[in-house]
Amino acid sequence: MEFKIVSDDGSITRIDIVGDLSPDRPEAFPLHESLGDAIYAKRVLLNLEGSPFINSPGLGWLLMNHRKFREAGGHCVMHSVPPAVLQAMKLMQLDRRLPLANDATEAAVKVMEAAK
Repeated sequence: MEFKIVSDDGSITRIDIVGDLSPDRPEAFPLHESLGDAIYAKRVLLNLEGSPFINSPGLGWLLMNHRKFREAGGHCVMHSVPPAVLQAMKLMQLDRRLPLANDATEAAVKVMEAAK
């Protein structure tokens, strides 16, 4: 799993995740190690299109990071979720807890609304 900042216009940071969301444990691969501690206080669009697979610790990783964004006053919306990953999220009812969007445009609207 790799994080790539696609853009950061000062208002929204766009991050692509490339590779399977399959850490050994949810605490593995913290965003702040790759992107700095301030990432959790930002408005972030997390593109999951390049992550075709997720395991149970990967679902835990998404939840843990969602909590960290809330605690730091930031907002993160995940978008372009592959069907297999979305199916796993729905099975665990995480689609009700995690902010999801169909695409980057919808995610940008949601993250800006959440910041109001």
